[in-house]
Amino acid sequence: MSETHIIGTSPPRPDLRAKIEGRSRCLDDIAVAGALEIAFVRSPHAHATIEAIDSTAARELSGVVAVVTAADIADICTPWTAELTNLGPMNTVPQPALASDVARWQGEPVAAVVAETRAIAEDAAALVEVDYTVLPAVASLDQAVRDEIHTHPELGTNSAWSLELDTGNVDAVFREAAHVIERNFEVGRQTGVTLEPRGMIAEFEPSSGQLTLHQTSQVPHIQRTVYARQLGLSENQVRIVCPDLGGGFGIKLHVYPDEMATAAISMTLKRPVKFVADRTESFLADIHARGHIVNARIAVNADGVIGAMTVDNKAGGGAYLVHPRTSVIEPLLVAICTPLAYTIDHYRARAELFYQNKVMTGQYRGVGMPVATLVAEGMMDAAARALGLDAAEIRRRNLLPDDGYPRT
Repeated sequence: MSETHIIGTSPPRPDLRAKIEGRSRCLDDIAVAGALEIAFVRSPHAHATIEAIDSTAARELSGVVAVVTAADIADICTPWTAELTNLGPMNTVPQPALASDVARWQGEPVAAVVAETRAIAEDAAALVEVDYTVLPAVASLDQAVRDEIHTHPELGTNSAWSLELDTGNVDAVFREAAHVIERNFEVGRQTGVTLEPRGMIAEFEPSSGQLTLHQTSQVPHIQRTVYARQLGLSENQVRIVCPDLGGGFGIKLHVYPDEMATAAISMTLKRPVKFVADRTESFLADIHARGHIVNARIAVNADGVIGAMTVDNKAGGGAYLVHPRTSVIEPLLVAICTPLAYTIDHYRARAELFYQNKVMTGQYRGVGMPVATLVAEGMMDAAARALGLDAAEIRRRNLLPDDGYPRT
């Protein structure tokens, strides 16, 4: 077998011609006979009890087929709980497709309007009146850490998960260090803006019990397992079809309540239904990434060699742990990856994830690596300034060499 050299070449892309000729077929290009359109009524509040939903005016609008609330799909769709058992205990709470009693972030879906067109559905959604009682909200990561207001009062804490790593005699190295340098880093939340927003066309065939989901998903096989379980179906009753995907970057890895509600609504109405998020909904409901406060310390000897490092990372997780991978992977990888480029034998890290009244965080574009790199390189620059060394020189003295493996 001849060697295949990829670096420095331009491998052919089998989908390229269709895309540059405008023949790419994304979700919104798919037409399903008889499909109805869905627009969601979303909470305008970060934290509020839902006292009543009045859909009288919306139902009377011509072209509206149904207004669906949590009670209407409760027998079909069960809430889901995100947990990774290999990463230790997690304080998890079930997440519903539509909020019933409490809305926990601005943008959480509380009802869905099903109509003949998207325009009619949007007009009707504006007519749905929801009576809210606003509750105190955990709006910042600082608030979440202080633990005075809780996103989920039944837990008695905002802490969702924590991890501690210790790979050496850190305290002794710090006591003997010529220089101890400490810095704080704060990284705001961010999200991607994919060319194509999220969406789903759900087709339930009541005679056979088959559910077909045309979905903008990066992980159709995982989604099939989750949708089958939450909707009370076997996996061979669920078929997920992914058309061309207009960008994902991790945003389309996750289970979203509006998409789960779309599938449940198709099963309830026994009609095909379609939901495609507009750009405002994407900002309100797509997962976020980052959102960290990191304290880092390094112990440096007189020659500019780093002997030990500590990292204390606090991260925001939003109102729920996003399913199925949860929201802990980002702080986990910040804790693990921060020192990896350098020969630092003594390392201690703590990572903790906190609930907030915000949209959930999840895996997106690098998953922790940008924050880990920011902290590691920020500390290297701080050490170079403290010792009067060139920034490249202090890295040369500490960089893990190519023959430094295997290494724990």
